[in-house]
Amino acid sequence: MSVPAAVVLIGAGEFGERVARLLGCDPARNRRIAGLDEMERAAGTGPAALVLAVGRPAPALCRRVDALALAAGCPWLPILAEPTHIRVGPWLGSPGGPCFECYHTRRLQHDNQRTTTQLVHRAVDGLTDFDAFGHLPHHGRLAAGLAEAFLSGGPDAGESSSLHDQVLSAKTGTGRISAHHVVPCHTCARCTGAADSGEPSRPRVVDAVARLRERERGLHVDA
Repeated sequence: MSVPAAVVLIGAGEFGERVARLLGCDPARNRRIAGLDEMERAAGTGPAALVLAVGRPAPALCRRVDALALAAGCPWLPILAEPTHIRVGPWLGSPGGPCFECYHTRRLQHDNQRTTTQLVHRAVDGLTDFDAFGHLPHHGRLAAGLAEAFLSGGPDAGESSSLHDQVLSAKTGTGRISAHHVVPCHTCARCTGAADSGEPSRPRVVDAVARLRERERGLHVDA
């Protein structure tokens, strides 16, 4: 009998390690905790998915995990603690969903202080401390709870999961939670299946927009 593939939980810094422990504390769930020094080896075991929890924005580390997930042929889930928010999702690299570069591009696209954000990202990427902004104990529980909403559907839920292409954001001061859809960039060769010719086809982006419109129609309530 073959052993089912495990979800690998990668924690960076105190916050990330706490979230990984919370998500991996139930022995009945097929989840394995791996440190940063173990993630390459763990990603090479054929995991069902990778989960990265880190206590600050970490684009360079996210790109490393994104490359590992791509090589392993599995999706991965980011859990990031920022100065005012905890952000979880979306599933990256899953069928119909965005890759990390698309997600990162969309974040900057809707950031009215993107120049400052990029400067901060470049600064913190040079740090070895993955808890640069600090966190409170309940922030770890909040992050784990949001992540469980994604994991309970299973990393293979794909487009059938209501959270498949969403990022959940919780304000650390109030706990208020919001959800936002992430649509792949039409210029992304990886997400659109484009050829190297530089003339991308856009079926996945069109499908993603169509799904978003259908959801908006279903959620619309007249005042």
